Amino acid sequence: MIIYKYELFLPAIPLHTFKLPKGAQIIHCAAHDNRIMFWAMVDKDEEELVARHFRVLGTGDSTDLFISPSSHIGTVFIDKLVLHIFEVQP
Repeated sequence: MIIYKYELFLPAIPLHTFKLPKGAQIIHCAAHDNRIMFWAMVDKDEEELVARHFRVLGTGDSTDLFISPSSHIGTVFIDKLVLHIFEVQP
């Protein structure tokens, strides 16, 4: 297993899709150099990639039917922004 870092973008992009190795586990999200990042533990020998989808919502943004509290990965603080990261099914 190895830990990789992935970058998300501000809420202007409605859906972020990453091809992660099958079985990847999200372990943390945070601001790093004023960018939204998440870290995942992955099997570097796993060849099968699986599409995983993420939404970034600011405090006060409306949610949609695809988002449930159990899909919340974490909250990131960048300057005065408070951003909430969710893994979603498109």
